[in-house]
Amino acid sequence: LSRLVIDSLTHAKVPFPNHNAFLICTINGRTAVQNMHTYLDSQLPYTYVHVVVMLVSVNLLLITVKCGFSFGVASLTSSPIDMFCQVLYATLVPTLYQGLMCLACVLEDPFGEDLLDFPMAAYADSVK
Repeated sequence: LSRLVIDSLTHAKVPFPNHNAFLICTINGRTAVQNMHTYLDSQLPYTYVHVVVMLVSVNLLLITVKCGFSFGVASLTSSPIDMFCQVLYATLVPTLYQGLMCLACVLEDPFGEDLLDFPMAAYADSVK
């Protein structure tokens, strides 16, 4: 790639001291692409993923148990608003947590072939 940049600059008769800025941009771009491939190829340790899933699951279990106890107390005190709030909290929070975990799975590899991924073929065509 650097050779192509040098040949293009020489063909365009750009003075040699100005070549450095173009070469630095080329090297920075190559480094960025190499870093992107490194990040995509390095997988999270399985134990880390399992620990995060376990923590989310335990958190959701504790939220549900807490809401059940609060619902029981609210039913003894005949407080329908508190009962409704506990049912809403017990359904809304776990749904949001599970939705965020599903979203993380979808967004894990933005350069794949899924529907939500970046259109790399269209980008490559526009660069040509």
